[in-house]
Amino acid sequence: MDSSAFKHLLLPHYQRMYSIAITILRNSDDASDAVQEAFTRLWERRDELPNIDNPEAFCVTTVKRICIDRLRRNTLPINEVTEDTLLIADDCNEQADNRESLQLVTLLMNKLPEQQRQVLTLRVFNEYSLDEIESITGLTGVNVRTLLSRARR
Repeated sequence: MDSSAFKHLLLPHYQRMYSIAITILRNSDDASDAVQEAFTRLWERRDELPNIDNPEAFCVTTVKRICIDRLRRNTLPINEVTEDTLLIADDCNEQADNRESLQLVTLLMNKLPEQQRQVLTLRVFNEYSLDEIESITGLTGVNVRTLLSRARR
C-alpha cells in the first residue's frame, strides 16, 4: 500500500481516533501522541490493511489499546502523590459539582410550565435560533422571547 492509499483509507478516521484518545487519556497532548503512535503502527502494518473489512473499527481499536497501554505504564504507586494526582482529584470534585448542578437544573426545569421548558430546551440545549424555535413551536417571536425570559428567571 502506498502513502496516498494509506491516507485515503485511514486519515478520515483521525477525528474519531483523537476523540477516543482524549476520552481515555484526558490530556490533549497525550491523546495527540497516542494517535500519532497509532498511525505509525498502522503504517508499519500497511501491507495487511487492504484485507481489513472495517478500517474505522481497526483504527479505533488500535488507538484504544495504545491509550490503555499508556495508562498502565503511567500508573503511580499508592503512596506517591504528585501534582498530577491532585489535579485529577480536583477534576473529580469538579465533575461531582457539575453532576449536582445538572441534577438541580433538571429538577428546576421539570417544574417549569411545558411551553417554557420546551422553548428553553430548544434554545439552550439544542442551540436553535429564535427563528427556528418560532417555526418549530408555532409561536410568535415576541412569545418566544417572553417565554425564554420567564423560564430563565
